[in-house]
Formats: sequence, C-alpha cells, structure tokens
Amino acid sequence: NSLWGGIEMSDHLDGEGTEEEPYEINSDKDLKLLAYNVANEEVDGYEGCYFILTRDISLSSTASWLPIGYFAEAEDSEPMPFKGHFDGQGYRIYNLKISDTTQDYAGLFGSLHGATIENLTVDGQVNANSKAGLLAGEINDSEIRNCFSKGQVRGVGAIGGIVGETYDSVILECENTAGVLGGTDSGGGQEAFAGGICGSAHTSFISDCTSDTTDSYSALYS
Repeated sequence: NSLWGGIEMSDHLDGEGTEEEPYEINSDKDLKLLAYNVANEEVDGYEGCYFILTRDISLSSTASWLPIGYFAEAEDSEPMPFKGHFDGQGYRIYNLKISDTTQDYAGLFGSLHGATIENLTVDGQVNANSKAGLLAGEINDSEIRNCFSKGQVRGVGAIGGIVGETYDSVILECENTAGVLGGTDSGGGQEAFAGGICGSAHTSFISDCTSDTTDSYSALYS
C-alpha cells in the first residue's frame, strides 16, 4: 500500500538544516527525498529546520507529484505535515503535475503546520479534489510570504491559486496568475470554494496579495 515505492530520489541532502547552514535543495531528487522523509515520519516534519532552493527545478520527469506533507500509505486519512522553513531564494519549481481527481492535500506542499514558505514561484497544473493549490493544499499556523503561482488549479472543494485552505495562518505579498476552476462534484453534494489566492480561510490574515487574470488562459470560475 506504500505510495512511495520505486521513486528515484537522493540519498541525502546537503547542509545541516540550521539557519546558518540550511539543507540545500539542488534537484528534483532532493525534493522527492524531502517529501518521502516527511511522509514516512523519518523526521518530525523537519520542525525547526531550514531549507533553501539553490536553482530553478523542473518536475517534468514526475508523472504525478506526491506533495511534501502527504500520506505514507494509500489508506491514511491524515497527512504528515511539513513543519520547517523553506526559502525559495527567488527561484522557481516548474512543470508540477498532479492529475488525481480524488486527491486532497494537493500542491507542491500537501499540508503545512507551523511552517514558513517564502520567495518561491510554483508553476504547473493541479487537477485534484479539495484542499488544492499550486503552492500548498492546506496550511495551519503557517506563513506564506512573497510567493507566486502560475498555471492552473482544478477541483471541487477548497481550491486556490496559492493555497487551497488556511487555518490560523498568514499570507503576505503573494501573487497568483494561475487559472482557478472550481465546481461541485458529480453528485452535487460538495460545494466549491475557489479563490485566486486562497479558496477558504479560517481565522487567517491575507495582505498585499494580487490575483491577476489578465493572461488569456487565466480565469477564476466557480
């Protein structure tokens, strides 16, 4: 039942994980190792650890991305959240693809708890169920700052260009140019909460953000 079998990933991350010597993300294989370790409880979500992106990274070799902060087994009901500090340093992660329409907690990050993500661009296509966004599916007690999303997000629950759903969190100085397309499920039983920055926000603060749908492929439908 493992979701992670056969995935080609790095055997270690450069760096020490401290603020002075953060873990370095140098490739898509490093990102996959990060996602694997968080899901499989080899670390406690990397709480208190620091990461930096050192270059633009393409995920084009990945058929459908398994998020950082996701399930360990297919039958799990709650994901293992990422709890660290991730600085994109102005670089981008592109060619992100998620294509499972039954998937919740969909995005580059699936679930964040007590995390900080900053200075990062995510470009791709997310076609999922609920709690879906290009950057993160669901965030709790976390901060997203100076991040950018491009591409498209589709779903039937809480979906957004940056984040699908937030609780007790802060989103600052972010920009979305992704198309966000939400609707009810086939049975009409699940409502859509679709937004350019965030689909659904609970006791959260969003400031100095922009959702720009001037590109021909970018629109907000619900």
